[in-house]
Amino acid sequence: MINRRSLLLLFAALLLPVILLISGAVFAQQKPVKTRKGKAYPVRHSEKFFFSVEDFNMENETVKITISEGYVLLGSTVKGFTEAIIIPLDSRIDGDINEMEAGCPLNHLYLRFNPEWYARNLEQNLQRSPAIDSIYSRAMDIHKQKFRNYFHAGWNALIPPAEVLICDFEMRQPVVRIGSLFYADKYYILSDPADNFDKYTHDRFTLYYPGNSVIGDTLQQWLNVRERAYANICDFLDVEQNRIENVTFYVFNDKKQGLKYGKKLGFAVPGESEIYTLYNQTPGHELAHVVSYWINTKRIDSALINEGLAVLLDQSGRNYNRITRHLLSTEVISPGELTSLLGDHFREVKWGYPVGASFVDFLIKTRGIDKFKDFFAQKDYNESDSFVQYYGKTGPELMEEWKEQIVNKDYGELSAKDKDYLSLYKQWAGKSVERR
Repeated sequence: MINRRSLLLLFAALLLPVILLISGAVFAQQKPVKTRKGKAYPVRHSEKFFFSVEDFNMENETVKITISEGYVLLGSTVKGFTEAIIIPLDSRIDGDINEMEAGCPLNHLYLRFNPEWYARNLEQNLQRSPAIDSIYSRAMDIHKQKFRNYFHAGWNALIPPAEVLICDFEMRQPVVRIGSLFYADKYYILSDPADNFDKYTHDRFTLYYPGNSVIGDTLQQWLNVRERAYANICDFLDVEQNRIENVTFYVFNDKKQGLKYGKKLGFAVPGESEIYTLYNQTPGHELAHVVSYWINTKRIDSALINEGLAVLLDQSGRNYNRITRHLLSTEVISPGELTSLLGDHFREVKWGYPVGASFVDFLIKTRGIDKFKDFFAQKDYNESDSFVQYYGKTGPELMEEWKEQIVNKDYGELSAKDKDYLSLYKQWAGKSVERR
């Protein structure tokens, strides 16, 4: 007959592997992961990391944030707390953010920090609190939305340097989401411009523009020019206009307004048929990026070919062969610089965009648009092989042929548009204005 002591020993023997298995699993969950950026640590959330917060203030040279009352869920690692998701009950932000005046409550505040910062700045403002299910659930949703934007390796946390504070918040009026390096006083508007811009639609085009837009009174006229450009580019590249269901423009008054939304203008997202543009940018450049993508839903991995085509089809009325010949004849650029357009050096060439347009024009006019489209839409572009594969000559050999044509052919005198462009480009070069 088994006595009580024997039963206890048997129970312990059966339970020990389970305890070891659980403790091993917990240890494995907390074990850091080695990455190229350093060690990354699993982050834990639980009801014991749920607190109330009172009278918490953050301030830099331009912004002050006050959380008079609210709740906090902390994210914990073996190194200490590195994340705080704050749901305010009473809060306010005041100051100037990228020339946008702030003076309203916050919907939430998301912080990433070094554990030392937490001990110095936040810990003393927290009080233990029973977890409130609705607020805990909302905080976890915010964690899932934002965690992998900052100091992360997957779902593991990289520990920020002691001097860095990530501050991501959503204002209530207007509803704008902003990310920041708080102590560096740098802000990035993360909200989609569509959330705060007015909307105008016509046929396949959607136009978002700010309330104070320069084109606010001439929306259809502005769009008419882009609709004609779209039709011209589709005809040139033999792409069916109906193949693209909708083209969306986000139109800004100036580059500074674009930077408020984290957009360095102008650019296109061809796969989404989206264009982020200044109101006075050439009508065709970004549209050419969008339409050319639909040749075969691919884009050649060559800045020279991509940007050269976009400039060539910018619908500006400029003649880039005349411009290139002028640059060569006046020795603004040397023949030796032309080969720098190849490879990874294209964006280093001051006059690369207009000269690249001339080279693309040469390929199309001497070898045909169909050959160029096959070349453009190739799946595995390799510069040393692809020019030979599609054109029977190397890139440098084609450039030599193109240069001879530019030097020897009479393209006529520079037009007024050509001269204006040359004059302005001298001012723009090096300032990301090549798309004008």
